[in-house]
Amino acid sequence: MARYQDKTYDEMGALSPEIAILPLGSFEQHGPHLPLGTDIYLIEALAEGVAQKLGAFLLPVQPISTCYEHRGKKGSVHYEAGVFYKVIIQIVESLYETGFRRVAILPGHGGIFVLEPAVRRLNAAHPDLTVIAADAYDALSLPDNPFAPAGARKAGNAAADTDADSDTAETVFGTADANSDAPDTAAAISVAEYLSNDIHAGDVETSLMLHLHPDLVDMSKAADFVPEKPRPYLNYGSIFTMSPSGVWGYAARATAEKGKWLYENAVNATAKRIAGQFAELTKNNCL
Repeated sequence: MARYQDKTYDEMGALSPEIAILPLGSFEQHGPHLPLGTDIYLIEALAEGVAQKLGAFLLPVQPISTCYEHRGKKGSVHYEAGVFYKVIIQIVESLYETGFRRVAILPGHGGIFVLEPAVRRLNAAHPDLTVIAADAYDALSLPDNPFAPAGARKAGNAAADTDADSDTAETVFGTADANSDAPDTAAAISVAEYLSNDIHAGDVETSLMLHLHPDLVDMSKAADFVPEKPRPYLNYGSIFTMSPSGVWGYAARATAEKGKWLYENAVNATAKRIAGQFAELTKNNCL
């Protein structure tokens, strides 16, 4: 793909991409088995794949965003939320000034809560500009999702955006309490519930890192841990008050094979979603 940071402005003009992609990372702890730059590495790879499919102008990853919830250990660095809101606004305003009218922002961290207000503000301020937020991790809703322990069974239907010809089936499977020695048959939970328990440095992120950067993963230190409190409790304090390791999920279950599946499906689904959303907005005279 075209690495725009290596191009001259004449070469950039000759390529003349119509869509700009802004990936947002985060510099924060990811437990004892993953590096501080995990969110940066992952969204960089995902955004590169998406940009290649769309022929889009790819900006460098913004490496620091908002991660108040990871305070408590050296290494996690964040902007104040209002400051990062302005960073997003100003980057997109700069793109607008140079002629871009379609911008897709790819968040690589789940705690960037200022993204939606920034997108709304930009679209309201410029009627001829369309900014969308596209979460590559939405690919986890696809029906052949491999993020399930062995012995999974199929039950019910789940709504998911997919190209599959068959009906989307939600996988229901047995899983152990991550903080106990109970067998996997101890309880049956859905894929959605499994993933809602796997929000940080767990199966998903560790599997992606095993696929993309295996040399940076120490699986000998990977351990499952799911706090008793739900995710909204991160609004009240640090993750370390609920998880001593900073892990929230099923890190020990990660495999490179699952990471490969997620990377390939996330790139394909996200590129299709971005192109489709811009096309739909144009058709409905929203651009």
